[in-house]
Amino acid sequence: MRDDISKRLARMAPSGTAIRADTTALTIGGRATPWSDIAIETAEIVTVSVPEGEDHYRADAVVLATPGGSVVPDQAVISNGAQIVNKVLRTLGVEFR
Repeated sequence: MRDDISKRLARMAPSGTAIRADTTALTIGGRATPWSDIAIETAEIVTVSVPEGEDHYRADAVVLATPGGSVVPDQAVISNGAQIVNKVLRTLGVEFR
């Protein structure tokens, strides 16, 4: 994480930008994009090793294509990031197990 934090921060909206995912749209900085106008470009998956049992996988960030350009909800660098990334994936029909 420390090695790529500057890369991750560089692709984010400016600090303090409000991000909201609700039933109708993904809103970033007051600009709402309906879910029907959003497509997943890339999902960044990480492996979570578990000492006893099988490894787990989670989406760390999702690169989204929107009419206004790429948007990157990243669970490590935004407030409530895990909830927002999971909401994006569920809403766009991606099931993670």
